[in-house]
Amino acid sequence: MTLENYRIEELVKHYFQLLFSTEHLSHHEEAPKCIQPWVIDDMNPMLCAEYAQEENLRSRKQMNLGKALRPNGPNPFFFQKFGGYCCQGCI
Repeated sequence: MTLENYRIEELVKHYFQLLFSTEHLSHHEEAPKCIQPWVIDDMNPMLCAEYAQEENLRSRKQMNLGKALRPNGPNPFFFQKFGGYCCQGCI
């Protein structure tokens, strides 16, 4: 390894050590102050409320029938067709 390659290697190593180190995190308390909340206090009770049966049925009818939630999982057509039988205890 030449001297020039060694210097470049040390420079890159030092750069990434500074980039991913936690020694200079003195201003991390200021970051949340800059973020505007999406959920306002008026929306919170509605979002924390219990699910209703009609809300569940409405959401099942809005799903794309061909897309499953996970690989090898049941697609929304299954829940629309058999959801009334198997999802009664889900709510």
